[in-house]
Amino acid sequence: MANVSDLWSAIERYSSFLITSHVRPDPDAIGSEIALSLFLGKLCKAGRIVNDSELPTLCAFLPGSESVLMYPEGMDFAYEALVILDAPDATRTGAVGGKVREVPVIVVDHHPYENQMADVAVIDPSSSSTGEILHALMSYRRKLIDEDIATCLYTAILTDTGRFSYANTGRGTLEAAADLVSLGAKPHWVAENYYERISDGQMLLLGLAATRMRRAAEGEVAYTTLGAEDFEQAGLGPDVAQELAELPRTVQGAKIGVLLREIGEGKVKVSLRSKSGVDVKTVAEYFGGGGHKEASGFLLELPMREAEIQVIRYLEEYLRKRHG
Repeated sequence: MANVSDLWSAIERYSSFLITSHVRPDPDAIGSEIALSLFLGKLCKAGRIVNDSELPTLCAFLPGSESVLMYPEGMDFAYEALVILDAPDATRTGAVGGKVREVPVIVVDHHPYENQMADVAVIDPSSSSTGEILHALMSYRRKLIDEDIATCLYTAILTDTGRFSYANTGRGTLEAAADLVSLGAKPHWVAENYYERISDGQMLLLGLAATRMRRAAEGEVAYTTLGAEDFEQAGLGPDVAQELAELPRTVQGAKIGVLLREIGEGKVKVSLRSKSGVDVKTVAEYFGGGGHKEASGFLLELPMREAEIQVIRYLEEYLRKRHG
């Protein structure tokens, strides 16, 4: 497995990069993409960001967010290498991965798996986020990290650690965040723009999710659902509900929190959050997804009711086996 010094060598080797991430990117993916693109510019190199999905509304406040393009826009770029952030390989990048040219592939991720396809794969499960790994990379030329880059990386780390509340928050995570603050990131400004700008539509979704909260597995599972009609009523897309995945996890007595949201006809995104040391990554992998021990997810191509039944039944059996 490559390390950060190998990643630095790869960055030095090429002069132009196509940067992408997984379908429906989260703030760690977006913040990392923008930060890397800005940093490459400081090195007099070119980095263009093209994703399969549109920019999440919650990430629009990030400096440089206007540079995030949605496929097929931007694919006419002459790049020498492909950089995949926060995803294991090109198959997770949607339409972008299907159209990339035969060029060297660089993968940077913190989700645990083996990657045999990339030319350079920096995969560090001990890091809280892809943003934390990129902070280590950019520390090679720390003076080039300006306020905008620091803000993007800080946001990536903050959101992927659940505001530094998940088990993936270690000493190195807090030291990286502190360093980024010293370089210009403003914690209060990031928190205000990401967590404290709830629109009327988002408040409606929060209320619906809260009133539909149910329990299973003798109270150890708390779960809720949001359907296409809810997003239509709120006048918002399903991406804005991402932070609501935390809501079921906060229910007293729950060890696993589940949010099921309809993201298209016959498609349900399932977000899992856990506490008390319960491993939901194993659950997500069973359904073809992945993530972290305490924060994972997957996609089911089923109607909402069928998806709900399958997921809850599996979780009940999973916890039963866990209890022996």
